[in-house]
Parts: sequence; C-alpha cells; structure tokens
Amino acid sequence: MRFQLPQFIEDGSKAYRSVDPQQFLWVASGSAVLYVLFATLPLSVFMITALPIGGLFIALAFVRINDVPLVNYVLFAVTYAFNPKRYIYQKKRRYRAGNAGNNNTKKRPIDIPFHHNSEIRN
Repeated sequence: MRFQLPQFIEDGSKAYRSVDPQQFLWVASGSAVLYVLFATLPLSVFMITALPIGGLFIALAFVRINDVPLVNYVLFAVTYAFNPKRYIYQKKRRYRAGNAGNNNTKKRPIDIPFHHNSEIRN
C-alpha cells in the first residue's frame, strides 16, 4: 500500500491569491492604525505620519530576508536589546617559542602578570 505524501508543506494557506493570513493581519492592523490617526490628527500631520507607519506595516507583512520574515528579525533585535548579556573574562595565555635552532622543542606557556607592577617570571 502506498501513501500519498503532501508536497510543499512549508507553504502556508493563502487567504486571497498570494496573501497568507499573517500578511493580511499585518496589512489590516496597519490600515486600522492609519484610520485611527486619520480620525484624530489634523490632515497635515496625518500625511506626514502616514507614509512611515504604512511603510512599516507593509514591510512587516511582505519583506523576507533569507526566507525569514522581517517580523522575526524585529523580534530578534528586541530580545537581544532587552535580555541581559553575560560577558565572561578569560585570561589569555601567551606562548614563548623554544630554541630557534631546535625544532623539537614545544612552545611553553608564559604566565602573564596580573598587575602591571609585577615582574615577569621565567
């Protein structure tokens, strides 16, 4: 018995032609925000603010970078900005080459002094 395997399972359902429900919701919410601004602001202020806000919502709906929606990149940036960062200091070790004429000698680590006033020990 053979089973039919669905193909193109990564493609989501399309609400209208090539617009999926998430894209439709972004455009609809942008339209709602612009309508509220149109109803509350004077026309000159609305015209100035409508282009950037409308462009932002259109970009959030349709722009994809490396097949990843722009919304994901915005969320990555927000979580990076607000999550605590952990910086871990690791003491670096320098290596001193052995005898220049003798290739059999291995490199030996040198302890780097912690304070600038201390002496370097051999």
